[in-house]
Amino acid sequence: MTSYNQSNFQLSPSPAQPPFASLRLRAQLAVAALAATVAVELISIPVNAALISRLSSFADLSAVYEMGEEFSLTEILSVLVTLLLLVVYIVAVVLFLMWLHRAYRNLPALTAMKPETSPGWAVGSWFIPILNLFRPYQIVKEAWEKSDPARDISGAYVSSDPSRSTTLLAVWWGFWVVSNIVSNISGRLDWRAETVREYLTIAWLDIAASVFSVVAGVLVIQVVRNISHMQETKFQRHAPLGPPPPPESFGDAPATMMLTGARNFREI
Repeated sequence: MTSYNQSNFQLSPSPAQPPFASLRLRAQLAVAALAATVAVELISIPVNAALISRLSSFADLSAVYEMGEEFSLTEILSVLVTLLLLVVYIVAVVLFLMWLHRAYRNLPALTAMKPETSPGWAVGSWFIPILNLFRPYQIVKEAWEKSDPARDISGAYVSSDPSRSTTLLAVWWGFWVVSNIVSNISGRLDWRAETVREYLTIAWLDIAASVFSVVAGVLVIQVVRNISHMQETKFQRHAPLGPPPPPESFGDAPATMMLTGARNFREI
């Protein structure tokens, strides 16, 4: 087990800085919503596979439209799963960004290094085209590194090795970006699809996007848990003795902006 020399530093945030606030509740809610999204994505894979199986037996769309009740049930199931995924996805986006807002807001209470941006922009960067291809990753990585209890207030390691590697972040972000690119391509094709072949291509792309999303979802759950645990550990080990951190509050997160931008967040 890695040991830390508490005499090396003490966290002493200035009175002007926001106090440290526990991430436990927000992390639990975000993880639950992300897990639900992963579950629905997994369900969508066999549903799309069934759709592919049915479409493959037709030469053109006219034959599809003439098909009876059996195909209609498959199509209805596909629509229902899509709608369910949209709902759980929006909830997961909001809860994850509320967690990130709090995690980034905690940084001044954990390190002497000035955060690179504000908590609001830590959230807002997810909704800006092009920028959202790399900036959110940089922000989460910054939160990870500055929350690491193996680092002192200057950012230098007080242990021989870091408590956790940031490789997890890079792998998560890679799967996340690819899943969004594939999903975006599928959505654009869906607007102009006119043949069975095109709908088959869309269904295969949806399956691929779901696979990448499942992996990204599992990894981001670990990211949320790791950063939350590191912040709690760092604060408890190195903060000066005093009153416990304030209870959770959801009032400081820009929820309205998150709800408005949820669709753009999915389609980069």
